[in-house]
Amino acid sequence: MRFSPSMCFLLWACCLFWACENPPILSPQASPPQADAGQDLRSQVREVVILDGMDSQAADNSPLGFSWAQVEGPPISIQHAGTGRAQVIPTAEGVYVFRLTVTDGMGLSQADEMVLQVTDPTGGKPSESPGLNTAPTARAGRDVQTEALAAVLLDGSASSDDQDSELVFTWVQLDGTPLLIQHAATAQAMVVPEEVGEYTFRLTVTDGRGLSASDEVVMVVTLSHTDGVLQISAAPLGPEVAKVEYTIAAADIDTLAGELLITADQTAQKTLLAVPPGRDRLIELFAHNDANEVVAFGSALVQIQENETVVVAIEMLELRSLRGSIEIEAVFEGVSQEGG
Repeated sequence: MRFSPSMCFLLWACCLFWACENPPILSPQASPPQADAGQDLRSQVREVVILDGMDSQAADNSPLGFSWAQVEGPPISIQHAGTGRAQVIPTAEGVYVFRLTVTDGMGLSQADEMVLQVTDPTGGKPSESPGLNTAPTARAGRDVQTEALAAVLLDGSASSDDQDSELVFTWVQLDGTPLLIQHAATAQAMVVPEEVGEYTFRLTVTDGRGLSASDEVVMVVTLSHTDGVLQISAAPLGPEVAKVEYTIAAADIDTLAGELLITADQTAQKTLLAVPPGRDRLIELFAHNDANEVVAFGSALVQIQENETVVVAIEMLELRSLRGSIEIEAVFEGVSQEGG
């Protein structure tokens, strides 16, 4: 089929008009991250050197992957090479070149290099005095077995350093139900486990030159079964006011723990309760005085679902004057029938 010149011109004009009205959509090209290996450094042999690439950033401020590698110089081990801050301890004089490669979430990467110049003031001769700094020794203490709600001391005071430099202590939890570590930056920390299980803690000690060592300790927490009833005495805070801390355990109950404040005007305190799921549970609390008279009473009906923790507020009704020492007794309806 042949087209006349006028027809060809018309088709060309139509195509030109469509192209102007529908320009091609060009996808913007993603920008690679910006790698920053830090400033060039000078150091002496056996000094700890930090390779800092934390000023690197992605174009969209997304998290970066880090990788440090040695390019030139005497062979050296790079510690924490997959983090933003790596560490090296040169043992030989020379010029070291390190390359940092950063990669963003889209797989785009960029590299940067830094130079470390190391000198040996001794000229390579062995020092007459011990100048080599060795890592400290971390001792997290012996493994511990304890009961729920008992305070446990994590003792790292046996840790030491050959150079007798001051040590920095750091306790962290590795396994088990999360706990609050009190005094986590000291040699002796403290935890109070509320649940049965196995917990692992790591102690890291760091000396004044930045060298560190770690040790771990395992804590096994068990439950002291008391057939559903446990009584704890508490002295009154003032006239007609008693404050008690208590723990209640049973064969098929994990823990009932908390703090109860009893006053003449029915003051209730929240109680943390962990029981097996399945049906309603009636919990009754009785307060006894020295004469074994019931001076206050409270109860609550709770239902626990699978993998659920319930906070129960139990009101204590005053029956007699709260004077002298007070004992709290807990009774769990149905618990003893199921295996308590």
